[in-house]
Amino acid sequence: MLWLIARKELKEIFRQGVFKIAVLTILGLLSVSLIISLSYNQFLNKLLKESQELAREQWDNQGDKNQHSAAHYGIYLLKPKSSLALWDNGVDKYTGTTVYIEAHKRNNSLFKAVQDSPMLAKWGELTPSFVMLFLLPLLILWMTFNIISGEKEQGTYRLIRSQGVSSLKWLQGKALAVWIVAVLLIAPAFLVSGILLGGAGFWSLEGLLLLFVYLLYAGIFIHVGIAVSAFISKSSVSIICLIGFWILSNWVIPKITANITQSLYPPPLESVFKKQIQDEIVKNGILRHDPNNKNTIAFKKYTLKKYGVDSIYKLPFNYNGYILQAAEDTNNLIFDKHYSDLYELYKKQLRIHTISGVLSPFSLTRQLSMGLCKTDIWAHIHFTEATDKYRKLFIKTLNKDLIASSYDPAKRFIRPKKFWKEMPEFKYRLPGLKLFWQHYRIILMVFLLWFIASLGMLLLASKKLNLEK
Repeated sequence: MLWLIARKELKEIFRQGVFKIAVLTILGLLSVSLIISLSYNQFLNKLLKESQELAREQWDNQGDKNQHSAAHYGIYLLKPKSSLALWDNGVDKYTGTTVYIEAHKRNNSLFKAVQDSPMLAKWGELTPSFVMLFLLPLLILWMTFNIISGEKEQGTYRLIRSQGVSSLKWLQGKALAVWIVAVLLIAPAFLVSGILLGGAGFWSLEGLLLLFVYLLYAGIFIHVGIAVSAFISKSSVSIICLIGFWILSNWVIPKITANITQSLYPPPLESVFKKQIQDEIVKNGILRHDPNNKNTIAFKKYTLKKYGVDSIYKLPFNYNGYILQAAEDTNNLIFDKHYSDLYELYKKQLRIHTISGVLSPFSLTRQLSMGLCKTDIWAHIHFTEATDKYRKLFIKTLNKDLIASSYDPAKRFIRPKKFWKEMPEFKYRLPGLKLFWQHYRIILMVFLLWFIASLGMLLLASKKLNLEK
């Protein structure tokens, strides 16, 4: 019986010319978005790989020089793209993909796409996730707004009831028909994406979870659409209510949430953030290149007293390298404190977005999508923390070598070209599901509650139909 109801509904759906146009439009946009995303990601991955190799080659071939001069020369570190980024580019266009590491500084990421294309920030970009998050729900709502009310208006509802079909079974059959359409749009898109990428990433647990999330997201709109059509007898009123729900969920609530977040927890400007760090370093840190800094003077006195000498040239090590590393250790604590405070601010912001998800399944799905595609803020932080960990090791290795060298004020200690090739390379692995679960378990639970609530709406709708004569 369930399949008979679904098959009849599918025939009704496929018979409509508007449906065919809408589906072809979505398939066309989905195809274009996949081609654009694939081309962009392949180009970017190739560029990042070549750029990283070039950066390392420049470091290896910089020639003979002092260790600290090499530390100032620095090196660029680039973030690899997840294969799932093909589906959802997330915040990568705002956060950048490259970090430049050097002595005395912790730099923020560079080469943000929105800086090269300001219109990208205003209008966004066409990606598969955009099509699925914004356009597919509209198609679903169009298929469901009169799925029950239309039967009442045409006078076929009483005929169906007279045949002894239970209201719940009837609604389930109609829901199954719309589910089949949604699955036929979503699943092949994932299949094609996986084939285009040779299966990498898309057949991982993250890829399967992403497919699961998008299917449940479509399911929420399917159930809500059918339930509203059952509760409201007039199709004209039903479509207004459902479009209002879509606008509220996909536009109004996310916009209001962003404004509230910006008002309650405004992130500092990059220039202000850097100045705050620099001011604290001047106050509490060690400035090796400023001999008049009180902390620099105090550290020198402490070191001479500790080793019982009256001159830095009598120390059993190179004092220049020693104070450089002391400055790094002290100032790194300041860097870590300020960045930790910034991450706490991000957590507070995302907490508000999670709360807003109670009213907006779109907000929840968007966050889950970015998290699984590793294009969210936490994936970016994971990368920047990895680069900073490497920076600390990188600079410490150079300083330790300088500390072990002779300290002759008449000449500078120079390292040959082959020394730079011995420095460890930066090897970065994208985060796994552990990071996703750490930051998104509550969001995932709220999302599942939305899906369960939508099923509950179907059940209530069936009971309402049972009460109708």
